[in-house]
Amino acid sequence: MRSSNSCAAIVRALAALVAMALCDSAGAQRPDAPAGGLPPLGEPRPLALPAIVVQTLPDGLKLVLLEDHKQPALWLRLALPAGSIRDPVRQVGLAEMTAALLNKGTAERTATQIADLVDGIGASLDASAGDDFLTISAQGLSGYSDTLFSLLADVTLRPTFPMEELERTRTRVLNELNFSLAQPETMASAAIDRVVFGAHPYGNLATGTPKTLAAISVQDLRAFHDTYFAPNAATLFLVGDITPAQALQKATIAFRSWDRKDIQPAPAPPAPSAPRARPRITLIDRPGAAQTQIRIGALVPGYSDPNRIVGTVATIVLGAGNFEGRLIQEIREKRGLAYGASSVFRRHQQAGEFEISTFTKNVSTGEVIKIALDEARKIATVDVPADELSDRKTYLDGEFAISVATPDGVLARLVPAVLYGGGPGDLTTFSDKVAAVTPGQIRDVMSALNPGAPEIVLVGDAKAILDQVKPLGDVTVIPFDRVDLLAPTLQSTAVSSAPASEEEIAVGKTRLAAVIRAMGGEAFLNLKTLHLKGKGTVTAPGGQFNAKINVDAFDLMVVTPDRARLDLTTGFGLVTLGVPGNGKAPWLNTLGQVQDPPAEVANVIDLFNPAQLLGKALRQANTVRGLADTADGTLFTSVDGAALRGFGITDDRGATTDVYSDKATNLVRLIQVHTPRGAPIVVSLGDYHESGGVQVPRQLRADQGKVTLFEFTVNSFDVNQPVDDKLFARPQ
Repeated sequence: MRSSNSCAAIVRALAALVAMALCDSAGAQRPDAPAGGLPPLGEPRPLALPAIVVQTLPDGLKLVLLEDHKQPALWLRLALPAGSIRDPVRQVGLAEMTAALLNKGTAERTATQIADLVDGIGASLDASAGDDFLTISAQGLSGYSDTLFSLLADVTLRPTFPMEELERTRTRVLNELNFSLAQPETMASAAIDRVVFGAHPYGNLATGTPKTLAAISVQDLRAFHDTYFAPNAATLFLVGDITPAQALQKATIAFRSWDRKDIQPAPAPPAPSAPRARPRITLIDRPGAAQTQIRIGALVPGYSDPNRIVGTVATIVLGAGNFEGRLIQEIREKRGLAYGASSVFRRHQQAGEFEISTFTKNVSTGEVIKIALDEARKIATVDVPADELSDRKTYLDGEFAISVATPDGVLARLVPAVLYGGGPGDLTTFSDKVAAVTPGQIRDVMSALNPGAPEIVLVGDAKAILDQVKPLGDVTVIPFDRVDLLAPTLQSTAVSSAPASEEEIAVGKTRLAAVIRAMGGEAFLNLKTLHLKGKGTVTAPGGQFNAKINVDAFDLMVVTPDRARLDLTTGFGLVTLGVPGNGKAPWLNTLGQVQDPPAEVANVIDLFNPAQLLGKALRQANTVRGLADTADGTLFTSVDGAALRGFGITDDRGATTDVYSDKATNLVRLIQVHTPRGAPIVVSLGDYHESGGVQVPRQLRADQGKVTLFEFTVNSFDVNQPVDDKLFARPQ
């Protein structure tokens, strides 16, 4: 990973090359250029579009056609009211999963046949779910228009959602999601959406969470499809080499079997929160993080807001677009406090969000927040100077012109304009509306955001930044691994279980005592160090496939109460994870590159030392309760079929861990840790051997959902041996 300084150097070098190219171009004068060099920019011209034809089929399907015969190509995009706003609260991600599986098999074609047909004609076919609409797109040469219509209709009307494709896609998405949610920038962006939109579905992470994705079944996909896919609620956009008569004929044939149905209205728009005098700051604590991710947000009206273009111009002045925005000038260029800083209005059909985004070093967190808030207040109270406003409008006009320079670009702008805007006129009048924006309008729009009291989300080390941000607003601190992205406040208010009964508590204590005796009694409770060596595999996170990496050797050292080190020797080199303990940040050394690991990594290492977990449960006032032996009439079993019985441990933060022991030997076989963002992590232990009076497992495995995180075989172990403290120190 390159440092910010390295990235800056690369950018500066590229800028120098561009400047040299411009100088060369200016020096070699064109015949029509004035003597002073390049000609001045002309006045922006409104976008001129051919007449857009709107037709409606007998079944209610609306066709919107932009005829363009300049090239023999055709773009099709079908929009349905099946966006993420329709996701059930316990199945967030259902719309996106539905979109992902539409082309994975139909009643007429298998996934392979669909892919081969698309490749054979040099076309593309895909689907995606936005917040309000699910869109299915096909593009190819107009000579294959019949095939494009046939494919589009087939995946729309007759998807089968095969079980194997669901499981394959779910595994891929979970891998990517678990990796993504461990990154502070992803967490910050997801969290600001949640607190701005509150309980409204617009605040959901549209991909879903591990927990909600695990709850999606084939039956759910079919029900979602049956409920929201209807011709009378759909719009088919066509851009390219086709006439209105051809479009009407082909669409009528392709979608002739589609039946009308009533669609329930989308959820009501989100309600604004009560006015506040100060910013509300949510600090997601990631101990040891060297930087702070900063998001500042506010609720705004949706796409049809009459002041939408004014807001767009305002945010171009404040922070969007190249390096001329005020935020980047104040935070980066003048003070060097961050590599980037930007602002944006995101508009959905019913509501939108204004957001400022940046990051900085811990020491400058408070300063950067103050600068961002000051700049937001300034644009809301002081007129933008005429020359600055003119320059930013010119930039915006140029950006728009580039975005509609291709048929696909026009289509991307046309779809939202028709679905929830003012129609095609939103495109043709854009430049005129930009030109008409005044400083007073910008001031009014930005002041309506109440820039003095926005929502602020920070992801960083609370110990390093809390004192800086306390004076700036009302602060709530949430541990990184306790964030609930489904809760409006990011903190779950649900009770994990009913209060334990006296009988459950008695059973839990009895089972805890039996496990401790079996694991070694006093020797187990007094375990000081545990040293394991062996080999195995780990699964690389975040990829499309479950790529297992062979570990030629692993060396794990755990020291009570909170230090650990894990060395993995792989074919790619040495990877070391260190947990220094005593409140110091964990570290990860990958092939000589030292960085901060995902916050959850240190917690997984703790599971290698059950003595710490069980000893704490015995000594402290943690709630221990017996778990039922049966859930569906059969005993809960281990991976090798041993009958298990369990007890749950609830700590003072409400976090729960379930411990399952062998019913015959009382040795610990499974430790299940419930995570707030998805499927529990399950650590399996087996093949016990005695060392120093303590039972030590020689088989270790960790799973989350359907993904095996690691699997190790121990071939060497010892306990209570001297350990050099330097092993746990972060490399310099």
